[in-house]
Amino acid sequence: MVDSPSVTIVVPAFDEAEGIERTLRDLRLAAGEQPIIVVDDGSGDDTPQILARLKQELSLTVIRHRSNRGYGAALKTGIRAAETELVITFDGDGQHDPADIERLVERAEDADMVVGARQGRSGQPWLRGPGKWLLSAVANWLARMTLPDLNSGLRLFRRETILRYFHLLPDGFSLSTTSTLALIKDGCRVDWIEIQARPRTGASSVRQLRHGSQALLLVLRVVLLFDPLRVFMPAAILLFLGGAASAAYNIARSPAGLADADILLLLTGVLVFFFGLVSDQIAEMRRRGR
Repeated sequence: MVDSPSVTIVVPAFDEAEGIERTLRDLRLAAGEQPIIVVDDGSGDDTPQILARLKQELSLTVIRHRSNRGYGAALKTGIRAAETELVITFDGDGQHDPADIERLVERAEDADMVVGARQGRSGQPWLRGPGKWLLSAVANWLARMTLPDLNSGLRLFRRETILRYFHLLPDGFSLSTTSTLALIKDGCRVDWIEIQARPRTGASSVRQLRHGSQALLLVLRVVLLFDPLRVFMPAAILLFLGGAASAAYNIARSPAGLADADILLLLTGVLVFFFGLVSDQIAEMRRRGR
């Protein structure tokens, strides 16, 4: 049971009628008297009726979006409504074990965010494997470290810290990914605990191709905000070396010397390099001026 009086648990729910009642009952047993905020993100099934029935019995705060605004929007609504120092996000689909909440709180003393790192496939369909691997590989390279779990829905935030990044966080499923990278790249203290996730109850609303491509773009966006040279420098080097190699080959092969394409590649490499330097200076000024 969680003993700290300064923890609020935020549960996003969208069409979770099949499993939300069991999830909330188990969560209340584990959370004791801690506040639980459930954000119904415009559900079209029986989720609103179930929450209305459980609200008084389980001492829940229920907030309803009139329309489906997205997973990230639901989490942001819940975090804004919380009044405690620490906020834990807990998916409403039955994947997470409420017993892990206490472990998150135990690690919170020395961290701005603690993430539950899922072990193995955690009940995820195998078709998501390649997309998750690619996203994780790109994120690890851009973050300059190995991230045990990039987008786990079970995590603890210091509310004051995460509120500073709300303007960067998307309303969709990529909030978890973006918050992980944003805090890491900005030098915040991020920790992980190992968890075992269970197969979700009901059908997932994640669309792998659409949401995966959005997450990849958001990874690049976050890194460009905090560490633009990580993107621009390799591109500049590849362009310049490609131009230099092509120029050397053309000079050795033909008395006509450089081709127009060689000059274009060389100049583009130089321009991308200086553009990266300017972007890095802007990012540094943004960090210092925040």
